[in-house]
Amino acid sequence: MNILLLLLLFYQVQNPTLINVYINPRNDTEANFLLSEFAKEIKYIKLQTSDLCVVSSISKILIDDDKIFVKSPVNSFFHLLLFSSDGSFLNEIGRSGRGPGEYATVFDFAIDRSRKIVYILDSMGKVLIYDYKGKYLDTILITSKPSGILFTDESLVLLSAWPDYYLNKGFAIQIKELSGSKKDVYLLNRKSVEFKRGQGVPSNLNYFYS
Repeated sequence: MNILLLLLLFYQVQNPTLINVYINPRNDTEANFLLSEFAKEIKYIKLQTSDLCVVSSISKILIDDDKIFVKSPVNSFFHLLLFSSDGSFLNEIGRSGRGPGEYATVFDFAIDRSRKIVYILDSMGKVLIYDYKGKYLDTILITSKPSGILFTDESLVLLSAWPDYYLNKGFAIQIKELSGSKKDVYLLNRKSVEFKRGQGVPSNLNYFYS
């Protein structure tokens, strides 16, 4: 049975610059915003679904002109699907597996809109690079295991949240330069926590330990 999904897109007012909203939690107890302040049009898009493009739910969306990137779970892993602006399925970006150019799961992803490049953050300490047609291009090995990724200014920003610091050598943010002309930058350095792994000690990225 096909699943019909409606995708709500917001088109920003006037120009493509980022809209900043500042809220002071100490002084502002309630804030009201008008949709017209953020968007000039609301468009509902029905995503095509089939055996080739199963979308059980949507975890993340990025848009580049007439391309819509959708991260969605399938069984025990996430995959990345590409749709056109009318909801037609175009192709899958990469695939899950253990071979060259394959990922264990899509932890997170980012896109380089100028070069039409997709960066997929895997759960195995690497970033895989594809073009918009899903062709594998390269792999970047990383020493940490972040849970989030951003692309900006020819750099990848790798993000980790507590309690993941102790699995990431104490770094919360790593800026990986793609040009090769600069060294990587590490921010929010925390002292690494060492502990003996024993029975009953969780080691999952999202678990606390005591």
